Amino acid sequence: MGGEAEIIDLAYEAAIAPELWGAVCERFSDLMLGGATTLLVQDQLTGEGDGLSLRMDPAELAQIFKFATRNPLLKIAEFPVRPRILTDEEKLPKSELIRSEYYNEFMQPNEIHSLLIARLAVEDNITVVLNVARSRNRDGFGRAEIETASRLQPHLARACSLSRRLSGMRGVDSGLKEYADRCTDGIFLVDRTARVAYMNGAGESLLAGARGLVQRHGVLRAVSEHGTRKLHALISRAAAAKDDRSGGVASLERETGRALSVTVMPVSPARVPTFCRTSTVLLSVHDPDERLPASDERLRLLFNFSRAEARLAVQLLEGRSLKEGAEKLGVSINTVRSQLASLFAKTDTRRQAELLRLLAASIGSTAA
Repeated sequence: MGGEAEIIDLAYEAAIAPELWGAVCERFSDLMLGGATTLLVQDQLTGEGDGLSLRMDPAELAQIFKFATRNPLLKIAEFPVRPRILTDEEKLPKSELIRSEYYNEFMQPNEIHSLLIARLAVEDNITVVLNVARSRNRDGFGRAEIETASRLQPHLARACSLSRRLSGMRGVDSGLKEYADRCTDGIFLVDRTARVAYMNGAGESLLAGARGLVQRHGVLRAVSEHGTRKLHALISRAAAAKDDRSGGVASLERETGRALSVTVMPVSPARVPTFCRTSTVLLSVHDPDERLPASDERLRLLFNFSRAEARLAVQLLEGRSLKEGAEKLGVSINTVRSQLASLFAKTDTRRQAELLRLLAASIGSTAA
């Protein structure tokens, strides 16, 4: 039990320090008296994925995914697919596996004959699986190893789930979070299944007011089924394999008010080892019916205005003339004219009407 307790403790440490997952896999493999060991995040339909490998040539990791469409162990129907412990022989008779191209061209050259499979997560078609192998000159995995692995599996699965949720949060770097916290558009970070990992205050307000979006069981949805399908299709496309990822925009109709404008884009979580990453997608949701007051702080952040310049910009946005603005601010007309010239320079505009259009459009999407 001492070895098990050590693995459990290390797994929960890895949940918040994902660089430790390699050590978790190695200790688990030691306990199982295993050889080649992999931790894989893989799409069970396409075979695409990522992961880490131990006790085998690192270059062979890529071969796992290249051979995926010829891997008979991935083609065995199992309903429901759930996190659990199993062996290759539960999925396919050994005699049939040995006859396969996958066994002869990938498993055998890497001294893999028997597999203990610890399935840690199932998210639609995506699974996270810890595989421990033994070579042909060793016995397969027996009841004792399966029982030990079964005791560890719930802890490994919980740690894996927490690690993957936190990987989404790590995608919110300090700059993005500062922007999101000030943004009056709803900002959401979701995974490929539209499960929300983060939302800003404006996003919380959108959901609380049922203004075109809802969250059910942690999943972001539109108020209509048609809108939900449209939204989820965009999210799925943005969360696709690296070369196929793309953003998009959509309008989500609602029962009252103008349609929400939604921009969807992929985000790559920074500084998170690839084997525990989730595909992270950012949504920016603009409600055209949400009216917000002008803010000098908002304008300072956007355009690097001085406090005095930002205060003048607010006066102009509120419809006052230069003279009225000077009186309101208690400064001379020459001072506000000088400040207006600085506003033009910092916004690359030349006329007051052009400046006001730019400022009005900008504060419609960002807030202090």
